[in-house]
Amino acid sequence: MYELNNDEFRAVWVITWEQLDPVWPHPDNRDRICEILDNIKAANMNAVLWQVRQSGTAYYRSSYEPFGKYMFYSDPGYDPFAYAVEQAHARGLEIHAWMNVFECRGAAEIVRNYDIDGLHLDYVRWNEFTTPERTEQLKQLMKEGLTPTDMMHEFVHNKKGRYLYDVEHPYKAGVPEGFDTWEDWWRWSVTWDTWQAYGRVFQDAALWFNNGYVDQLMPMHYHWTTPDGFYDALTRWEPSIQPGINEGRLYTVGPGSYKFSLNGVWGNHPWVIATCRGFTWVDGFQFFSYRWWDDHQYWVEASKTFFMRKTKV
Repeated sequence: MYELNNDEFRAVWVITWEQLDPVWPHPDNRDRICEILDNIKAANMNAVLWQVRQSGTAYYRSSYEPFGKYMFYSDPGYDPFAYAVEQAHARGLEIHAWMNVFECRGAAEIVRNYDIDGLHLDYVRWNEFTTPERTEQLKQLMKEGLTPTDMMHEFVHNKKGRYLYDVEHPYKAGVPEGFDTWEDWWRWSVTWDTWQAYGRVFQDAALWFNNGYVDQLMPMHYHWTTPDGFYDALTRWEPSIQPGINEGRLYTVGPGSYKFSLNGVWGNHPWVIATCRGFTWVDGFQFFSYRWWDDHQYWVEASKTFFMRKTKV
């Protein structure tokens, strides 16, 4: 069933380590790439967010950075991202290069060298953790949906220990000239010339969206696993992004499928999707992440139910 006016965005995030065969990891992952894209196609999705940069390393042939850990820190003998682009397009899928950007601004070579359909910018924010030990502890607790009160208090108030300063703007130098508060400078510095990230990691995504710095906003809606949760969140955020909506920019919802699985509510996917579709300004979905959909073998089920209506790309 295909409808000309159905251009709903449908994608999954594919993390670097998900791009390797989990049973027999090998740097030549071409078979795995095809398997991933075949599954995405089978679900009647039309796009993939393919992670190409992580922790200062690359998963494409970069002139700046080495191949990453999950490529065994060496060139596999072919360009894995070029192959993924080729295979995605052969299946009628958009492929967006997903990169962690805050460590550097190295996006230009990807745009120059690959026939991508989008550049997906992640981690455009300040670090939210303190010591390395605290980082790992908090990451694990957040995966489990827990943030103890004492940690949350430290997180909000311990500005000296959160990696929020750089060599040209040390804490001891005081608030940078031209700004009233450190928070103002932090937000300005990641913006280039009511959101949770606004106060925690100083990421003003609504400003980027409303001013047209980005064409599509893809929030990580990982805190909610029920239709009511998504309804409340989208209702609260709508006023903040209304200018961008009015300009016709794309807003797509990012359910944390891993949370659905860990909390035993995987069956909530159809109802969450139906609820989000009730907002006329929601343009589609991206799910985190591939591994969890594959664990549940959800591809064909999705194509027969909430993704039954095929889309144009």
